Amino acid sequence: MRALILTAGVGRRLLLNDGNKCLVSVCGKPLLDYSMTVAASLEEIEDIVLVVGYQAESIISRYGRCFAGKYIHYVHQEVPLGVVDAIRTARSYLQGADFFLFLGDEVLLDSRHQAMVLDFYQSGAFVTCGVVRESKLTRHSKNYTIMLNDAGAVCRLIEKPEQAVSPWMGTGNCIFRSEIVHYLDSAPVNPQRGEQELPDLIQSAVNDGRLVRIFEFKAPYFNINTQEDRAEAEASLSQP
Repeated sequence: MRALILTAGVGRRLLLNDGNKCLVSVCGKPLLDYSMTVAASLEEIEDIVLVVGYQAESIISRYGRCFAGKYIHYVHQEVPLGVVDAIRTARSYLQGADFFLFLGDEVLLDSRHQAMVLDFYQSGAFVTCGVVRESKLTRHSKNYTIMLNDAGAVCRLIEKPEQAVSPWMGTGNCIFRSEIVHYLDSAPVNPQRGEQELPDLIQSAVNDGRLVRIFEFKAPYFNINTQEDRAEAEASLSQP
């Protein structure tokens, strides 16, 4: 298994000056360190694939070729066209392996990541989506919502929903079988954003009869896109 961490976005809503938003400090360390630390801690992950783009040199100069004993491969996404395009760009570096996806602008401190990997393999899932239970529509509307069928499997994923239809909010922490790459061209292009969205990629697998499950994270989750998001995360994470 490999870790695939995405850092190519510009993040204009967060940055106060020129730089990569994944290096913005959150509680005294770069935002990207949170995903890197979790990825490096997982026994099954052999190495880390970092998709870089905007201000790529700042990421490369900071992390070099190794982090906590895990080798780092760098893949350049020339134009930031979203998560699905980033997976497509990194396809050859994944080398046919299953992979754990992380977004470089997320903070999720939860020791259950190792349990999530074990659940993924024991359940035989094609995709496992890391989720948090969230009642606030304002949070769902920034991420995606997941609906389950009577058997507890994922039946519907909705990107940035306009109303809360489920308590389950998806995160970028997802585990994929290597065969997910066969669905890259099946995901539709979102007409508003001009990108293929992560939920639509997973929905393509669901529609094809693949087993997609959720795994609940109980710790606070933050997707850092604005200075307000950063302040909220720092206030929560600094509490004893």
